Amino acid sequence: MVWGGISPYGVSPLVFLNGNQDSRKYCATLDQALLPFAAEMYGEMATWVYKQDGASTHRATYTRSWLTQKGVRTMDWGAKSPDLNVIENIWGIMACRVYLRQRQFDTVDQLKEVIEEVWATISGELLESLCRSIPRRMLAVLDGQGRATKY
Repeated sequence: MVWGGISPYGVSPLVFLNGNQDSRKYCATLDQALLPFAAEMYGEMATWVYKQDGASTHRATYTRSWLTQKGVRTMDWGAKSPDLNVIENIWGIMACRVYLRQRQFDTVDQLKEVIEEVWATISGELLESLCRSIPRRMLAVLDGQGRATKY
């Protein structure tokens, strides 16, 4: 499993996760990757809001307490809202670009290397475009009464 964060201004470092994840491991990932990334992108904690889906590790009491303790403001978000979650578009683009190379990976390390190379190609222009699309996405979901949209 891979964790990565995005903002209109850039991408975080990727974190490759091993084994089953729980709230403590998730918070360790956030401490290792999200907090330094957010500090680099935005400086003060009060200037950004962390959007995560409704996965159980994200909703866990330990995670919510940790986020509060660290001063991280969050936005409630459903677990299955890909039309509104622009990082899902990034993961789809990543998968296409990784497998466009049309090769089998002999080791996990080879796959990780290519994933990191592709992650580094995610442009600021793409990130800005996806973030600007959020109001249109929200209207499309409302117009469709929650059904899937073109996004």
